[in-house]
Amino acid sequence: LQNRFVINYYNPKTKIIENKDITDKIEKIKKDIFNTIISPIISSIIASNTEQEGNIDKILFTGGGVKLFTKFLKPRFSSPKVIIPEYPQLANAMGIWKSVYMAKYKKMQQS
Repeated sequence: LQNRFVINYYNPKTKIIENKDITDKIEKIKKDIFNTIISPIISSIIASNTEQEGNIDKILFTGGGVKLFTKFLKPRFSSPKVIIPEYPQLANAMGIWKSVYMAKYKKMQQS
């Protein structure tokens, strides 16, 4: 499912409030931002950190911005080293929860 971006505006000619779908414009803007800003930055980071074997095992994209650009990220960064979670906006919270849980569990095991 793709989100649709619809705005309401007042048309002075018809004197009616109308709906206008601006999804195509938003998607073009997202693609332009991804191609000109995000992709080069990520490529640079990945290249500089994966050149040496053993330097980085995996790269995990997290946060709401990933959700916004997943459509463009998946085909561009399809390496097995690159992980895009199903819910990237929750990945940070889940990681912290797992870390706390594991630390508490480990502490309980030592008691």
